[in-house]
Amino acid sequence: MAFTKKLVGKDYATAKLLLRNGRIYHLHSRLIYRAVGRQNLRNRSEHSLEYIHTKLAILHFVLAHLDYRYFETEAEKVKYFCSKLGLNKGILPSKRYSGAVRDKTTDRYFVDKFPLFFAPESSLSLVVTFSFVDPGLMTLASFETHLLAYGTLFAALPLLRFVCIATCSTHFESARKLFLSITQKAPSIDPGEQVLRYFTLRKVWEAKQYGNLIDDDLEFLNRATKQFNDALTNIRYYQWLQGHVSSDIIRAEFRDLAPKQEVFFRT
Repeated sequence: MAFTKKLVGKDYATAKLLLRNGRIYHLHSRLIYRAVGRQNLRNRSEHSLEYIHTKLAILHFVLAHLDYRYFETEAEKVKYFCSKLGLNKGILPSKRYSGAVRDKTTDRYFVDKFPLFFAPESSLSLVVTFSFVDPGLMTLASFETHLLAYGTLFAALPLLRFVCIATCSTHFESARKLFLSITQKAPSIDPGEQVLRYFTLRKVWEAKQYGNLIDDDLEFLNRATKQFNDALTNIRYYQWLQGHVSSDIIRAEFRDLAPKQEVFFRT
């Protein structure tokens, strides 16, 4: 009590009622945050009670799983998916913010800041685990919005691990059904069409017809060259190029060869 009275008395923190008998102390002093090298952390700002509930739920989860290896910053997350996994930055969940300068905008990624981590207790420890934290709302609307925002990233992963975190289990079963219904839809990207596009653009590139390629084509070709860098694809390319196999055969073959996504959901 003496500690919290001192915080509030020096205007380092404010107190808010929680439920009937509880209080939440919001530490907002720049002096305190500067002491740990986090003077610009957004947690100093005034926030809604829903935001605070969410942050407290995240704190409880992290304290209960201190052996997990968490991605702390936006930069770490972007680097992992783009540099480590070779994914296009455009498929990451993002939000565009207007800057102080007119017509200047900034794209920020993973703005929800839900835990993203490697779980060591699983044989799949090298696979990242995504999460959603329910602030205690009586609806799954925010969960659905979250899943849709991450949809393109989820679809690009051959193995998807996800944990739904909440302070009560009321919506767990409904959340599981919603998660599976959204993530197990037929993929919007046809692997057969992707390979055919790669073959077509590669043919143009090798013929040195660079003027027929736009920036989007070059970006796709660069990614596809890394993605389809295997003997089978190379053999099929030359067979297709020489007219020994048709586009329909290529389309069907690579569609069947595409690995089926594995999905793991827990609460």
